[in-house]
Amino acid sequence: MGRVADLEAQPAAELAIEEVTGADGVRRYVVELPGIRDIASRRQPQDLLGAVTAMAGGTTTYARCVREALDAARVPVGAQVMLVGHSDGGIVAMELAADPTFNGSRVEVTHVVAAGAPLSGPPVAPLRRARPPVLRVA
Repeated sequence: MGRVADLEAQPAAELAIEEVTGADGVRRYVVELPGIRDIASRRQPQDLLGAVTAMAGGTTTYARCVREALDAARVPVGAQVMLVGHSDGGIVAMELAADPTFNGSRVEVTHVVAAGAPLSGPPVAPLRRARPPVLRVA
């Protein structure tokens, strides 16, 4: 969560993707999603309107930005991903984990960490644990 807090302190940073290599040599990814930046904004996907949309079960601009960022970072299809989010970022993390066109199609979400996020709605299917967790960051 420290990295998410660092992102929130930088006005231009919208999200971060980090590549980590496990002891097994497999590359996995951590997607860090900061919280609300503005009440309503055309420039920032992390706004209050988007948070309300996500809470109502709609697809948000923020979630679309995450998908685009994965493509831009060349994260392979099917890669194992951990989503870490604060506030609206936590809501979007759960939105993506529950979306079968993202989780299980674009990537495999292995973990979700959400802090300060008002989560509600249908439960997310249990995340599969096909491999041991990442124990160190290389």
